[in-house]
Amino acid sequence: MELTFEDALRIARGCTDYGGGHRGNAEHYEIYQHGIQTVINALAAASNRGLEDTQVAALHAMGANAKVSGAGTASAGLPGYTAGGDTE
Repeated sequence: MELTFEDALRIARGCTDYGGGHRGNAEHYEIYQHGIQTVINALAAASNRGLEDTQVAALHAMGANAKVSGAGTASAGLPGYTAGGDTE
């Protein structure tokens, strides 16, 4: 089964309900929700303007060097992801 761009946006929106396992920690939950909203906004902008959107183009370029290991985001102060290519 191949997924579409719209599927990716739908999955990202679904993550707002999921909570990322942070419902027991209000601070982490808020950070998680902010991060997911950033993803949703970026995907929506990409859907509308593609790489002509400067923020989408920047995220696209950063994503080329990103490495993911496990859950979490560096921007949220949680382990697992760094945009510079190193894992935490």
